[in-house]
Amino acid sequence: MSAALVIAFLTGQSRPGCCALSPEQDRFLNELAGPGRELVRLNFPYRASAAFREVSLVVASWRNFRGYLASRRAGFARAYRDDVTALVARADRVVFLAGSSGLELFNNLQLAEEHERKCLLICYGPVARRLPHYATTVVAQGARDYLSQAFFRGGPRLLKCGHMGYLDDPDFLRLCREQIALQTSQPCTSIST
Repeated sequence: MSAALVIAFLTGQSRPGCCALSPEQDRFLNELAGPGRELVRLNFPYRASAAFREVSLVVASWRNFRGYLASRRAGFARAYRDDVTALVARADRVVFLAGSSGLELFNNLQLAEEHERKCLLICYGPVARRLPHYATTVVAQGARDYLSQAFFRGGPRLLKCGHMGYLDDPDFLRLCREQIALQTSQPCTSIST
């Protein structure tokens, strides 16, 4: 039996091979709980892993940059597409909280159209080359998020935060709650904003 709505983070990995959520991500996910919603307690690529362990911002940034570049190679889709397809297949709709390079990772998975159309990406602070072809997208950029503004054009929802502050921004939480509520009351769409 499939879940009505699955909510999952889709971000780069600060520790390669570790899919554990940070305490901040876990707290934010709890704020989105509700009837008919399955909260995925793992990050991309949704494989069992060791517990979360803090790494320095410099190390995390370097690893995320390397992961962003690696995602542009053909082997990336072969390595991870099945994991994400399995997650999407078990739900009527999937909401991905796509932080920073998460949008680029999603695009580079090259999901089948039928799977991509089931997805809503709430892209916060995106660092990516484009929007997806078929998934519904909502883009949020912080007024002080110079990284995202430099590497992604078209973020219509300007928040007050910087690149690392979205999960603490009450306006971002409100945006996520509104978009998730819409997913339970409307059929799938393929528009991008």
